[in-house]
Amino acid sequence: MTSGYLRFIEQGGAEGRRLSIDGVLHMMALPRDRLVYLMALSASPLGQREAGLVLSRAQALLAPGQGVNSLTTPQTPLKQKMQMMAGLYRATLAAGFDSADRDALADRVDVMVADYIVQAQVIEKLDDPSASLRVRATRLMQFAAADVLSSPKARRIVRDQIIGHLRQPNFDGKYVEGLTTPEEKTAAIKGFYELLRQAKFV
Repeated sequence: MTSGYLRFIEQGGAEGRRLSIDGVLHMMALPRDRLVYLMALSASPLGQREAGLVLSRAQALLAPGQGVNSLTTPQTPLKQKMQMMAGLYRATLAAGFDSADRDALADRVDVMVADYIVQAQVIEKLDDPSASLRVRATRLMQFAAADVLSSPKARRIVRDQIIGHLRQPNFDGKYVEGLTTPEEKTAAIKGFYELLRQAKFV
């Protein structure tokens, strides 16, 4: 994409490469998508050649004052928003920057997601005390799925909430309340613990 844009620019050399990178960035409406592009570009020969420029553009998009809603949109549904941020986190881990710069960017994304979960009271909305324990715990596990939540600080918040449920007396009994047959109860418990195992929460 960047190389294609470069063909339409009169300037050559470093200036041409800068203009083409910035041109592609301006074509993308969402800052989150610009970041994913920069992370992919950083691992390419062109991105390696302009590593300082690519890094500075990524750092600017993740500067203090930026957050999940500014990278996506406030109107984006929660699950989609978290999936977008999870994808960004994975893209950042795969970026071609020096390890220290890459880790700093990934940590910044992680902090953004964790802060959003706390400030938007995401857990409180998912973990509705008026719902059954089975519904509450299942909602949390679905939210903790790898494609929805990848960053470690954010996952830790959800994990702590789930572990809090598991530690209450007679969790298994409360989890299957409302189910009638032994087969239903066994399948429900087995399914939940399989979700825990897949999420590496136990």
